[in-house]
Amino acid sequence: MKRIFVLLMVTFIAQVASAGEKDNRVHGRILGGFPIHHAGYSCGYKSALRSCVWASYTLRGKDIGGKQHIDHSESKMFQDPIFAEKGLRSPGVTDLVQSGYLETPMFSGDDSAGKSEECQKEVHSLANMLAMDRKKHTLTLWADLSATVRAWAKQYGKVGVITGPIFSSTPERSRFGRIAIPTAFYKIVVRQEGGTVATVAFKIPQGARGNPNAFLATIDEIEAATGLNFLRDLDDAEQTKVESTRSGMWPVKSKTEASNGSSKSDGTPDGDDEGLSKEAAQHAASGEVWVDMRNSIYHTQASKSYGKGNGSFMKEANAKQLGFKKFR
Repeated sequence: MKRIFVLLMVTFIAQVASAGEKDNRVHGRILGGFPIHHAGYSCGYKSALRSCVWASYTLRGKDIGGKQHIDHSESKMFQDPIFAEKGLRSPGVTDLVQSGYLETPMFSGDDSAGKSEECQKEVHSLANMLAMDRKKHTLTLWADLSATVRAWAKQYGKVGVITGPIFSSTPERSRFGRIAIPTAFYKIVVRQEGGTVATVAFKIPQGARGNPNAFLATIDEIEAATGLNFLRDLDDAEQTKVESTRSGMWPVKSKTEASNGSSKSDGTPDGDDEGLSKEAAQHAASGEVWVDMRNSIYHTQASKSYGKGNGSFMKEANAKQLGFKKFR
């Protein structure tokens, strides 16, 4: 009987692993949710919440700002095939769109830059989406943090990311009562520093405003809020030390700062004065504008601020729809 059970477990694990190209979990299995593995990210899905509770992926510096094979602003969300394959209860596209919240990917289009077309298409799977407050200050805060993490990937060569929602014990539900609405979001960033692991973690309430610095947390705090267990391949002593430490923001060096050895202490990336970057040039060729969420404006390619500082690329029509004004 024991041998049969072991064979069944091996078969189950093999089926799960075949759901995508590879297991993208950072530092070991994350316990919680049904594991889904895609080309660029892995996530844990809970049918009762109609939501993933974690997503995990690696950002490599060489990919940041790389080629985009698809137009993310024109791509539509889709039902992940694994929902039907494994009998998981799926969120509906309409339910998420009409929830009153902004459908926000855990693994974003900018995170997928430089990766395969398949990977970039999987950004728009409903398994990867969360409901985030539409207020501009919240979107700005999340965009600032995400841009900072990508800047860290460029600076350090590679970082691992674990991110996802935090729900209350009786979560608010979307308009049609299916999708659970998070009360907060978390992001854990991991890198190797010599022979040890360095981490920095954030716990950001729904509707928050301010600088990511204000929302630093310990991994222990995030585990307590989510019921999840992270970094399970570290030995017990290192895991205890790493997860109980509230680390500060890692500094980010711009090109000028890298040459003179200085860096920004708040950890957020800044632009430079060397013309359009490779990434900005690609978005300009696609006719996209650069949205400065902090100042509620957008820049066209003709602006000196195009692609500089903290912001996001999108179609001009989408920027106008969200209430951003053209910079003059």
